[in-house]
Amino acid sequence: MKKNNFPLIFEQLKIKRSLSVRLLAYILLCSSSLAIIITLVQLTWDFKQDVNKIEESIAQIESSFLQPIAASLWNLDEEQIQIQLEGIMQLSDMQYVSVHEVLGQSAIPLIELGEKKNKFDIQNTFDLVYQNETIGRLFIAASLNKVYDRLIAKSVLILVTQTIKTMLVSICILLIIYYMVIRHINKIALYTRNIHLTTHQNELQLDGRTSEILR
Repeated sequence: MKKNNFPLIFEQLKIKRSLSVRLLAYILLCSSSLAIIITLVQLTWDFKQDVNKIEESIAQIESSFLQPIAASLWNLDEEQIQIQLEGIMQLSDMQYVSVHEVLGQSAIPLIELGEKKNKFDIQNTFDLVYQNETIGRLFIAASLNKVYDRLIAKSVLILVTQTIKTMLVSICILLIIYYMVIRHINKIALYTRNIHLTTHQNELQLDGRTSEILR
């Protein structure tokens, strides 16, 4: 008896595995695609927010630092200029700042702080005006390197958490669908595969059902 039932049991397990694996694959594919889209949207939003912070810092420099630096440059107070530039370097993602003194047609470097490069991600130059006369120039530059580093760290965290969440939700959904639907489909499929028109066939009784009978 056990030997005769072995092919039947093997066929049943094969059907269950096939349906479950395909369903789990579809759930994971949809969930993963949605997680990736959400991650990209979140990272894009965070990048714009970080760039806005840098732009706000530049606006703050223009409104709060230009006149004091111009006054210090007029008085040739290099110590005070140094302190003011150090204050600028404390702002969000500032990489380099310098003050040039304008003498005729020439701009002579006076003080510089930070890392100087041939090309900066974000940069701006402001004229230092005192008593309606341009006496110098303030150059500022910001780097996006820290912004990218923060985005990479955040993307890894989001992807890890989303992957774990996706796996858990997918397994829960699969278990629910299996209990509600697949186990009945498996039984019906197995039943129909073993129907013999010339012999008597036992009635199909679904688990947990009393009225669903397939003859």
